[in-house]
Amino acid sequence: MLDLAGAWTLSDESGDYCVPMTLPGDGISALHDADAIADPYWGRNEYDLRWICQRDWTARRSFQVTQTDLLLVISMLDTVAEITVNGVKVHAQDNMFRSYRIDLSKVLRLGANEIEIRFLSSTREAERRAALQRYVVPFSKNCPIPHGNLLRKPACDYGWDWNIALGGFGLYGDLRLEPVVRARVAYVIVSQSLEQGRARVGC
Repeated sequence: MLDLAGAWTLSDESGDYCVPMTLPGDGISALHDADAIADPYWGRNEYDLRWICQRDWTARRSFQVTQTDLLLVISMLDTVAEITVNGVKVHAQDNMFRSYRIDLSKVLRLGANEIEIRFLSSTREAERRAALQRYVVPFSKNCPIPHGNLLRKPACDYGWDWNIALGGFGLYGDLRLEPVVRARVAYVIVSQSLEQGRARVGC
């Protein structure tokens, strides 16, 4: 197994920003930690920082491998994102609440490799989806950034009575490479039943 957690570099689509980023983690924190933005939780700073979610951001790093039959295991990737390895797009998603196992055996090379995670603007994608609807889909008035309900993303990222609205992005779960296994137990489902006062538990 090769853990890809740790130091990455984050940059925006305009080239105005390039800061260190730690994954798992989020882009807003990375920008703040690098003193690229003010504290979003101070005063009314959030209103001056909503431009962040209107841009695409890319996290990138290099890594070394001694074999190429590897899977990228990734989860809680937030949210509209594309992954490229050595310039080849290997994954695209729009759902933070799923886990993925991506076969990289055709794009990896022995030695040095490059990986990029492109976080597409979730607010632009939400606006695009809203425009495609045949009728207006209402969204919570708790959320000052509209149309977040059209994405599989935490609703509180668009604001709530207890949270600021910045439409954040990042990765919060698994981020590793592991060998390709042709046969594996992916999930175990446990069932139970009660018969004549006795419980039966099985898989």
